[in-house]
Amino acid sequence: MLEHDLREAMAAETATLAAAPDLAERVERRARSRRWRTRLAVLLVPFLAAAGWFLVPQALGTGAVPADQIIDGVLVTHLPPGLIRAPEDPPDDDDFPGVTALWSTGGGKPFTDGGDGISVSVYRSADIENTPASLDEFGAGEPREIAGKWGRHGMMMGIEVFYWVPRPGVIVMVMAVGADLEPVVEGIVVPG
Repeated sequence: MLEHDLREAMAAETATLAAAPDLAERVERRARSRRWRTRLAVLLVPFLAAAGWFLVPQALGTGAVPADQIIDGVLVTHLPPGLIRAPEDPPDDDDFPGVTALWSTGGGKPFTDGGDGISVSVYRSADIENTPASLDEFGAGEPREIAGKWGRHGMMMGIEVFYWVPRPGVIVMVMAVGADLEPVVEGIVVPG
């Protein structure tokens, strides 16, 4: 009896309440629009990620460096236009073993074949210190600052040479024939 009275009281209280006639349609429409937005987001995310991968470094002024412009972890971010990477030579067997990359107007060796060119060498050794004595041991040249980097600069048989110690254990040497050395030196980035 009490249960029956309670049901009647609850039915009387909610008798005036009614669901909107288009409630089901609105729920379906909202679900459809959410599915559509999800699909659109799935399509746009890869496109936006690719655009960001390209545009963010450009906006920051740190464009991506091509793989052939990375020498033993050192980035060469600026090369004169029209230069082509020459094939690599086997490493030298000298006191400072290093890795060298060469770019020239014809893809050859400008230091012997003629033409314009840039050479970037990276030498690593635990014996290299960021001192004038370490630079003296490596080679000749006058002390000079180029693009904020202190090192040794010289001319040898028409080849402009600049080398410096960006951090202990590493010497970077840039040589130029018929090309401007300073922008290349300025564009060298030694991570770490």
